[in-house]
Amino acid sequence: MNSVFLKIILLSLGLLPHLLKGQMKVLEKVFVVEGIIADKETFEIIPSAIIFNDTLGITTISDENGYFKIVVPYKLVIEKQYIQIDIVKTGYKRNGWGISSFQLQKEIDTFKQNVSWNYDVQILLMAKNESSESSSSMAHIPSKENTHGYHMIKLALEQAINSEKRNRKLEQLKSGNENVYFHFDKWIIFATGSSSAYLETKPIVFINGKKSKLSNLNKELKRSKTKLDWKESAELETKYKKYVIAFRTFS
Repeated sequence: MNSVFLKIILLSLGLLPHLLKGQMKVLEKVFVVEGIIADKETFEIIPSAIIFNDTLGITTISDENGYFKIVVPYKLVIEKQYIQIDIVKTGYKRNGWGISSFQLQKEIDTFKQNVSWNYDVQILLMAKNESSESSSSMAHIPSKENTHGYHMIKLALEQAINSEKRNRKLEQLKSGNENVYFHFDKWIIFATGSSSAYLETKPIVFINGKKSKLSNLNKELKRSKTKLDWKESAELETKYKKYVIAFRTFS
């Protein structure tokens, strides 16, 4: 019997949709990694960088915008626990990072169990061979289901650049002194030997449990002898309903 004629008969009987439905395959869940590759010093995008894992046959190349996407089977991430991904580009130090089952578990906890797509966003910074820096990765966008693409990744790159520029400016200001408090552009910055905090609003300041004036911080504290007490800061913020920075000193 002619196949077209058979389809007409099945359609008339209302059977074809059921038969086609039976032939459809359920799409496998996947883990999607999107990102942009850029020069660590200049922040210029890097096209034609190779992103790969030879063992698993994962290979792609960043496009003219430095953008790339990797799609990995959901099951593979779980089974492998950790999937090493390498990025190479002539003239640059190799950049290595990975996809972990722990990372995927966070996605499972965040979204409903039946999601088909999970995202990780990576900003990969490549250091030139002659640089004293190493290649590194940054992620500055929260993972969201089915909402990314180049436009969102570009925003992540801009955020990463702005953050890195602030950090570089802070390192310049710290040079040759033990100051804890800095103020530049719109930022109020507190830097200790182990961490830093950026605020856009003047906070209430505590030193060893006692209130202090912001203007006195650099007289009362030394960066190498001070730590930010994040727990105490949070507790005092709840009490005062304002930004609080709490410091603890040590000998």
